[in-house]
Amino acid sequence: MPLSLDYNSNVYLAVSLTPTSILKSTPIQLNSYPSTVEDLGSMDNLPDVKLLSIPKDDWSNVGEDILKALRDDRVNILRVDEQKPKLRAKHGGDEL
Repeated sequence: MPLSLDYNSNVYLAVSLTPTSILKSTPIQLNSYPSTVEDLGSMDNLPDVKLLSIPKDDWSNVGEDILKALRDDRVNILRVDEQKPKLRAKHGGDEL
């Protein structure tokens, strides 16, 4: 079942893991932010990418620190990308 993401309340990070990352089988936890960062698991059929959720209120205060902590773990993490909501294009309507 697909995740229901709330972009109004949370910021989502896609974390790409290294091939040998221990984080593939364990949740990503940041000791400095134990109640802030929630590991939502792997993205779709991408076992090497995990999705993290951070409340926007927390993100505004510690977002840069969280990104730095994740990016500094080069043994387990290849890259970190903030996810943005995709707007759906409306198709149809005027036809010739």
